Formats: sequence, structure tokens, C-alpha cells
Amino acid sequence: MAKDLPYFKFFCSEWNDGDITLESYEAQGLFINICSYYWSNECEVNYKKLLKKFRGNDEIINQLKEENIFKVDNLDNISISFLDEQQKERGNKSKGGKASADSRRK
Repeated sequence: MAKDLPYFKFFCSEWNDGDITLESYEAQGLFINICSYYWSNECEVNYKKLLKKFRGNDEIINQLKEENIFKVDNLDNISISFLDEQQKERGNKSKGGKASADSRRK
């Protein structure tokens, strides 16, 4: 994902209206860094790896998890819903484009 699309959509209104703005500025800054890390790892990050990457911020990370800013599944992988939606959308466009290119070749 990061190589094909090195950026994700960021909607200011969604950020400003979202639950993340109820958190401290420090937590908000950490979260946007987590989003960047998550996106560059193709939306596949293990919770333990996240804690290592952002070492020293365990309390804030756990707070973000408890507030459902991101989720952790039963395999200990994190999920950030707005990025997962973009990844899914991007995957659908890629498949559609590939099918269209294949049909034009034929």
C-alpha cells in the first residue's frame, strides 16, 4: 500500500468532529504517527510491535485503545477503521483497473 499509494486521505472535518479531539494534544500527535506507521505497513501492525515502535508511550497507547480510537483483534493486531476503509477502497479500485486493462489487451 505504501509503495502504491504513499499517502492516505485526511479529512479535517472528520478529525475535528472525531473522538480523537477529546484526547490530549500529545495523544492526538501520537495517534497521527500511529496512523502513518499503520498505513506504511499496509494496515498490518501487531499491538506488541506498536508498543515497541512507540516505546515509552504505553500509557497513551493503552488509553487510545481503551477509548476505541483504534481496536485490537483477538490475534493482537490493531485496526484503524478509517484507514482500513481506504485500503479496502484502494484494493477494489486496483482490481477494477486490472480487470479493465486485461479486457482491453484482449
